[in-house]
Amino acid sequence: MASKKSKCWNYFCNEKNRQAKCNLCSAVVATSGGTTNLIFHLNRHHNISLRSETTVTTRASGDVAQQPTEPKCEPGVKTNPWTLSASQRKLPLSRTNEITTAVLQYIIHDLRPFSTIESPVFRKMLSTLEPRYQPPNRTRLSEELIPALYESIKSKLYAELQSSEAVSLTCDGWTSRATQSFLTVTCHFVNKNWELSSKILQTDHFEGSHTGQKIGFELKSVMTDWGISDKVGVITVDNASNMTVAVEVSGVDLKLGCFAHTLNLASNKALNIPSLDKILGKVRSVVTYFHKSNISTEILKEKQVALQMPKHKLIIDCKTRWNSTYQMLQRFLEQRPAILATLLDDRVKRADKTKVVSGLSDSDIQICEDFVSNMDVMLTATLVLCEEKSPTAGLVLPLLYKLTEHFKPKATDSTFVKSLKNAVGSDLITRYTDPNLRYFLEEASALDPRTKNKACVDEETWDRIEDKMIVLDVTGVGITVKSEKTESGEIPHTSSAVVESTPLPALPVLDEDINADEKISKSPPAKKTALETLFDEEIVITGQEPALSARENAKRELQLYKEKKQATMKENPLLWWKTNYLLFPRLSKLAVRYCCVQATSVASERVFSTTGDIVSATRACLKTENVNALVFLKKNMQF
Repeated sequence: MASKKSKCWNYFCNEKNRQAKCNLCSAVVATSGGTTNLIFHLNRHHNISLRSETTVTTRASGDVAQQPTEPKCEPGVKTNPWTLSASQRKLPLSRTNEITTAVLQYIIHDLRPFSTIESPVFRKMLSTLEPRYQPPNRTRLSEELIPALYESIKSKLYAELQSSEAVSLTCDGWTSRATQSFLTVTCHFVNKNWELSSKILQTDHFEGSHTGQKIGFELKSVMTDWGISDKVGVITVDNASNMTVAVEVSGVDLKLGCFAHTLNLASNKALNIPSLDKILGKVRSVVTYFHKSNISTEILKEKQVALQMPKHKLIIDCKTRWNSTYQMLQRFLEQRPAILATLLDDRVKRADKTKVVSGLSDSDIQICEDFVSNMDVMLTATLVLCEEKSPTAGLVLPLLYKLTEHFKPKATDSTFVKSLKNAVGSDLITRYTDPNLRYFLEEASALDPRTKNKACVDEETWDRIEDKMIVLDVTGVGITVKSEKTESGEIPHTSSAVVESTPLPALPVLDEDINADEKISKSPPAKKTALETLFDEEIVITGQEPALSARENAKRELQLYKEKKQATMKENPLLWWKTNYLLFPRLSKLAVRYCCVQATSVASERVFSTTGDIVSATRACLKTENVNALVFLKKNMQF
């Protein structure tokens, strides 16, 4: 038997036949004349390492390297799991997975690089919070953990898509800092809780030119991979010609041009009016100067306080987005007195810029004010249709009609206002004229309880919806009553009896009602009241309602929907359908196919800002598959 000089004997007591009993778990371990087995037992089962804590002498130099030593136990005192410190106890696997998941969520949500996991400061923080936790290395994070989490979230989304009634898509392309092209495809569907769900499907590396054929094949591949080829009826994309070809190649029935992009194109017609374009050039030069001069910016803040004006910063526009030009001009008009006071300050001495601001005549200022007041409705329409949590396809035609009426010139309008309205209005009337697309948008407006009574919805629209209700062939459950005996003692053979003068519309078949007849027959008969017992035999079926045809059922349900009070504009149409779907079983099923369609492709474009943070200057060499996984997880995970 080995002499008790090793530290491991603090955890063991001698047994016969070269065996030792562990004080922590009472396990018997063979010593075989040494302590190797005892040390392995402590390391494997109790996470106590004694080899790394012994003093090591290097042969080369003879220097002694002192390693951290384990806290010594008093002689003769047996240790157990309750007397060990927190750092000596083994961390449960469930707790390890919980911490690892939290680390992954931090890296994904905050767009941190994979190298974060190997940062000494980050590891020190983890060690301080939980000394027993061993974080994964960078390789395991990128090649094992992130892909595993991606597959897990992907499988859940796949199952959710398979259970959905209909799916719509939006897509757009972008280029990273590393000059790599990507195509992002997003999907939209109404889930079981009647909520509009928007998810990213894929962000694929796109090589070569962005031709319609290539984009179309890519879209077709995405739909096949996700098993939604038969669920997608509409794709929302921008108005580029290659996207028109792409939708045709993908096999999807309908292409919906992004309404926000359409408004941007129409608004740019107004910005190209010569008199306005000249003024915008002057305003832009002044705003650019303030953005480049920190001294002028500080003085501007002083003048805003002195003049009791809002402490707003000047806005520089982006020529590809008309709303930024609108906001630049609006802010310039608001801050014009403070701007002029700043430029006249002795600390600035910019006579050229002062001349620009003071040189704007009253007619120039009037043009700016007319532009802001008349284009305000365009900005509001753009913001409304960029909503992702509420259906927007039904709003396209009502908004288009309202904008068209707004931009009709009036006799009292000034020359500039007339030219602005003609420029914008003439562009708007050419949009969404394709017959099939027009029919779809009219039906979407009809099935939106907020817009069902708008001018764009006519009798032909209701007729088409009626035909589609019949095609859906929703099976209803008839309203039946228990058959009662007549005076002759016979039971009339009927499937349904008239309880009221006007029969109720058929209710949808629910899962729990599939075997309703069996449940009723098996349940004990309800106890009759005294009056029922006395007058039971006098109850007579006076008539029966013949079964209605599919068209009659559709007409009745459609008429009931048309007569119901229109929802207000602040109501969520999906919440309305969730409340009323039992009353309109056929229409509600049809409405799902329209409510999932987005009027804009903003959902895909919003990915650009996210990916700009992921594929940053310090991560320009990120693998394309990791870009796809990180964007997917960032947008689809619930944190």
